[in-house]
Amino acid sequence: MSVTAVIPAAGVGKRFGGDVKKQFAEFDGRPVLYYSLKCLRDAFEFDEFLIGAGEDDFGTVKETADALGIKYRMIKGGDERWKTVLNCLLEVRSTHVLIHDAVRPFVPAEVTRETIKTAEKSGACICCVPVRETLKRITPDGIEGTVDRNRYVLSHTPQVFELRRLLAAVMDASRQKLNLTDESMAMEMAGHMVKYVQSTPENIKITYSSDIELVKSLMSKYHGNI
Repeated sequence: MSVTAVIPAAGVGKRFGGDVKKQFAEFDGRPVLYYSLKCLRDAFEFDEFLIGAGEDDFGTVKETADALGIKYRMIKGGDERWKTVLNCLLEVRSTHVLIHDAVRPFVPAEVTRETIKTAEKSGACICCVPVRETLKRITPDGIEGTVDRNRYVLSHTPQVFELRRLLAAVMDASRQKLNLTDESMAMEMAGHMVKYVQSTPENIKITYSSDIELVKSLMSKYHGNI
């Protein structure tokens, strides 16, 4: 089994605010992207990393990837996440592909390895966490009802798929002009069964500036040896 890691890092992070894109916000002198890449590098021997980014950010991406000593290529990103992923998928040379958010810098190695292992057997696997809180269904007028939270999970990355199946699913979604929120969605809509493994609540996706304090609290636990 050969695996390429795809990192969509072209987002502008409107909800994060500030002048710096969240994937390039620095902690201990390194951008968030550095730590996300490092988690993957330390977990598995990938064929290569494909990092989708805006051309204006290629210099920062190169400096970040070079510091980690990984084999990588930079791919021009699109104006939406799924377009960046598609651009990268068209360049993948491996049988399988792992997609991981550029702003998830605390994914444990065992989560990455278990997701890959399950995808090798099934062709498609994501990691996720159970819903902890009571889950409500809403309408514009108010609460419509309470749903069984045991039937729902929160989707995380990494997500791993057989390249051939994922590329066909994403291209089909593109033709239908669907806005994919993750790659599993494309596979589901194409009729493929997607397996899942347990992630951890610490595998956070940095979204808001208020996440900064949480990032600082987790940094020493996951990257304290830097």
